[in-house]
Formats: sequence, C-alpha cells, structure tokens
Amino acid sequence: GEPQGSWGSMIGVINGRKFGVARLNTSVMQEVRSGVSSIRSSIHHVPANVGPLMRVLLVTIAPIYWALARESGEALNGHSLTGGRFRQESHVEFATGKQGLPLTPSVPKAHPVSFHGSPRLLPRLTPSPSKPPQAPEQDFEERYVQTGPGQLFVDSTQHFFQGSLPSFLRCNHSIQYNAARGPQPQLVQHLRASAISSAFDPQAEALRFQLTTALQAEENEVGCPEGFELDSQGAFCVDRDECSGGPSPCSHTCLNAPGRFSCACPAGFALAWDDRNCRDVDECAGDARLCREGQRCVNLLGSYRCLPDCGPGFRVAADGASCEDVDECLEGLDDCHYNQLCENTPGGHRCSCSRGYRMQGPSLPCLDVNECLQLPKACAYQCHNLQGSYRCLCPPGQTLLRDGKACTSLERNGQSRTESAQVCISLPPSPTCPAPMPGSDLDECRVRNLCQHACRNTEGSYQCLCPAGYRLLPSGKNYINECEEEDIECGPGQMCFNTRGSYQCVDTPCPATYRQGPSPGTCFRRCSQDCDTGGPSTLQYRLLPLPLGVRAHHDVARLAAFSESGVPANRTELSVLEPDPRSPFALRPLRAGLGAVYTRRALTRSGLYRLTVRAAAPRHQSVFVLLIAVSPYPY
Repeated sequence: GEPQGSWGSMIGVINGRKFGVARLNTSVMQEVRSGVSSIRSSIHHVPANVGPLMRVLLVTIAPIYWALARESGEALNGHSLTGGRFRQESHVEFATGKQGLPLTPSVPKAHPVSFHGSPRLLPRLTPSPSKPPQAPEQDFEERYVQTGPGQLFVDSTQHFFQGSLPSFLRCNHSIQYNAARGPQPQLVQHLRASAISSAFDPQAEALRFQLTTALQAEENEVGCPEGFELDSQGAFCVDRDECSGGPSPCSHTCLNAPGRFSCACPAGFALAWDDRNCRDVDECAGDARLCREGQRCVNLLGSYRCLPDCGPGFRVAADGASCEDVDECLEGLDDCHYNQLCENTPGGHRCSCSRGYRMQGPSLPCLDVNECLQLPKACAYQCHNLQGSYRCLCPPGQTLLRDGKACTSLERNGQSRTESAQVCISLPPSPTCPAPMPGSDLDECRVRNLCQHACRNTEGSYQCLCPAGYRLLPSGKNYINECEEEDIECGPGQMCFNTRGSYQCVDTPCPATYRQGPSPGTCFRRCSQDCDTGGPSTLQYRLLPLPLGVRAHHDVARLAAFSESGVPANRTELSVLEPDPRSPFALRPLRAGLGAVYTRRALTRSGLYRLTVRAAAPRHQSVFVLLIAVSPYPY
C-alpha cells in the first residue's frame, strides 16, 4: 500500500555550526478531493542557534515530499518509481552565488519509508540574529527529468524572505535508483508544492515543515525541456552543453550544469544584470576603509590601488608612494593668457608680466610700461619708448655713454676722446650741448632693437620701416586692413580675410542643403518644419589672424555659445570635428558653453589653418569653421 510516513536521522554543519544527530519524522495525509498530499515533517534535537537558519532549507526533506507526493494520471512518485530505494544528492545555490555542500540522504526501506544517513549542510547563510530567513512562502515547482536508466535530474527555484528583503535559492537533485524498475511514464514529470509553512520551537528544539504536494505529467509535453535534448536513441534527455560547440554565451567563463549554464567572472569583476557579461567591481565605492588615512582609493579594472591623497596642484609620483608638484606652466595647464608669463609655484602657479610690462587683470594681456613718462626721467636727452623697454637718444654729434642714458660729444678728426671730460647732459626742449660737427652723423640704426622691423639711417636721424601690408604708428607697427581700406571684392561664395600684412579671398561654400545668409560666411539649413533635427542649423566661417612666434599652450581665442536672445547657452558642448593631429591648434573646454582655442606647439611657420568646431545644445547645433592665418612676422 501507499506509505503513511517516514523516519530518519540527520547530522550536519551550517555556517560552521555543528549539530548532533537530529531525528526526522514525517506523516502524510492523502487528500482525495483536492488531489494533493499534505505532508507534516518534524526534525528534533536541532540546536537553537541552528534552527532559525534551517527554516529556509525545505530541501532537507526533498526526498520525502517527492516519495510521498500525490500521484495524478500516469505520474509516479518516488516510492512508486523506485520501490522506496534510491539515492538523492542535492545542491543548493543562493542568490549571492554561494553554494552549499551536497545533501545526500539514502532510502533503504520501502515500508514504512525510512531515511537515514549523514548529510552535510553548508549553505553559508549569514542572516542577522534578529532577522533569520523565513521558509519559502510562495508555491514552487520541481521538474523531474529522466536523464538515463535509473537516473533523474531535478531543479527548482524557491523564494524566501530574509528580514523584509526577498531572496531566492536554486536547488537541483540527482537521483539514482535501480534501472530495472524502469523509467518514468514520461520523460518529464512536474511536482507542485504549495501551502508551505515552517516553524522552529527553540524550547523543544524542533523544526517543523508543512506543505502539500502533487505530481503529474503534462499531457501536451513532448520531448525534452530547455537545456536538454534527446539522446541518439530518443529514449532519454541528456544535457545540452551550451559552453562548447559554438560561441560562448558568456563574456569570460562559461560553467555548464545539467539543464542550464552559468557565467563566472574573474576576481575583481561581477556579473552584470544580464548574468552573462562581467563588469568591473568598484571596490572603492563599497568600502571606505580599504586604504589607510592619508591615502585615497583608486579603482582599477578588476582591482584597486591605494595612492597618496595629494592635494590640489600635486600628483602621485612615479614611485606611487609620494606626491610631486604639477608644473602647470610646463604642461600647459595654466590660465595665463596672451603675453603673460607663467611662474610655477608649489601646488599652483601665478601669472606675471615681463619687465617693461604691467598686469591689467586676469585673462587680459600685459600692457607696455611707457618708461619715458616716468619720473625721474629715464634719459638725459630724449627717450624713445619700445614695447617692453625704451631707448635713450642723443642729439646729432653725440653718442650714448655706457650707462645707456647720458650723452657725450664725439671727437673731431678721428682723435681719441676722454669720456669723463666730454660728458654733456642736456634736457629737452632746450639742449645746451654743442652743435654737431660737419661729417659727424651718428648711425642710430646700430642700436639694437631700435625699430621693430627695419631701420634706415638718415642725416642726423633715422627712420623705422615696415614690411608690405603694415604701417608705422606712433606706438609701433600696425597691419593694414586691405579688405576695408581697399574695398576688396571677392568672388561668389568667398569672403575677404584680412591677414597680418596681406589679405586672402577664402572660399566659404554652403553645403547643398543650406542657403547663403545675408552676411558673407554664413549658411542656414533649409528646413520646412522641424529644424531641430537633421544636422546643424547654421554654418559660419570665422577669421583669426595671428603673429608668428606665439608660444606653445597659449590661448589665442575663446569661444562662447549664446542663444538668439544673447543669453549664454550654458548647456552647449563644444567639440572639434575631424581634428587634424598635425595642426598646431586645438580646443579645450573651460566650462559648459565656453572653450578656448590654444596652440599645441609654438607657431614657427606661417600659413593658413582650419579648425571646425561644433556647438551642440539639447535642441540646436551650429558649426563654426575657424580660419587661422599665421603671419610670417612676429607682429
């Protein structure tokens, strides 16, 4: 007849906690109307420090609820299929990926069903004492697959709560029995467990489970379930090895298991949400105590590193254990602009001006100091201001002394002169020095840097000359704007580019889907309705003339994005399209909507360069073609 219960014994270890021999008793009541078996099982002599952890391990009585399950149709439970003699090995895998060691009960007798053996339980549960895991409260289903003569494979997923947080565990069982008993009526049978409850009585040291089970075969189920395939004879379901015979479904390591596969990651990586690809574990975000005080944690691919916590303006040295100063001036990280000088300081830098210049504010060029207007006067006779310096001049027939300030008269007839006796100091506008002697003109052009470009000596004076395209101003040279002064007219699709010392007619073509704007160098995209998609709405050409000799890592222009109403567009991103690694110019972002065009190396060759910049806003974008002409002269 059908068994009415079972008994057995159990020993094991949970989280390193051993418990002695625990007695197991089970009773079963068949409910004919509902077609299920109601199973009540109790395990006695379970220590109080182990019992709460075992509430989640319904797998401990898996052989019992299979052997005693209510049969439906042609389905056979464990007792009917095996005669009550089988060996079952169970494996448990928790949501954390940790696994328990095998649970191996054996069943030697048929009636009453008895279970005895020495199962070992090592699931490594780590709940807090105040929040032990609760037994599965949701119904679950187990799938019994005939994998060979006298061989079954079973798998299921059981859900439970740990405190208020849901979790789950995966169970799989390997069952062996006498093959002479024959196979299941169908290759696959399904066991459904419901009305699950558990309780632990610490006073009685008793753990109690209760559930109902029903076993049936699906009428419409043909063939093998997912993860299995029919063997060559078509008699049994064998595992399909997803990890071999084709591209691996995992990014790193594929682990095949009966009916399924799993992916594993190397140390320092964890599975992503798809359970197939590995992602780097940011150890620094998880534990602030990884590094000692005075160190900072730097995440690496698959690992991390503790480095000195260097302050602003410093960085970790090559030895990885100390800090070194960052030379912002040498590495082009300074914020000195135009002709300002960068001076590195420990942890920072400062901007200053060369001698002869003065600061007028951050991000503004240094201004020349006019020494000729200062008191006391710099020269005895006449002072000529230069950029960053000055020159003292003498009247005809006199020459400068070695101090470069006072004048002395020239000896006649090639005779030697005694400077100490011939010194003449005169103050304009009424010079008191003697008139020049005939034939004693002084070649002022022999004075270095008297003129910025070229010097022509004249009788009693000199003249500074400019190259073509420049004119001389009282304060120095200035290049001529031929485009405006000569009213240059370029051809269709061109605009006049005034360069330093010359001009060029440059092509400013509009793409096929754009039309020419009202001003030269501006193109607008043709669009009927939605102008926010399909590419930049405007294309503009901008011209920038520069002198020769601009130093490396020097900002030559700033780009700022503005809306049509003139408000700064702070949500705009600036980027270079098709950057040329050979170009001496590049773009670096300063902040949202603002960037700086800078020199990647010193400008040592003249020429015309092109830099295409895209300004992209959430619903609008424009393209600017910056044409940069470098003069053959350093002015």
